[in-house]
Amino acid sequence: MRNYSWVLILLFAISSIACGGADKQQKEAAKATKNGNQADQNLTEAEYVEQATFTDFDGNKVSISDFEGKVVLIDFWETWCKPCLASFP
Repeated sequence: MRNYSWVLILLFAISSIACGGADKQQKEAAKATKNGNQADQNLTEAEYVEQATFTDFDGNKVSISDFEGKVVLIDFWETWCKPCLASFP
């Protein structure tokens, strides 16, 4: 029983340290986002999306603004998503 007590105390200590570190990382990420690029903060949602760039299958950089006036469908998927994998051409 004595060994189990030490194991539980050790696990509690490790968990406390890990959770405390995660909180610090979240605060730093929020601070970085809050102090982000001032130019980005002045953009409307549409202007922000127009600046988005992606890489096509040939390795070329493509901007959403290249398709101005056309309907654009962007399909986001993950390799672990079975319906996503089924939608591959």
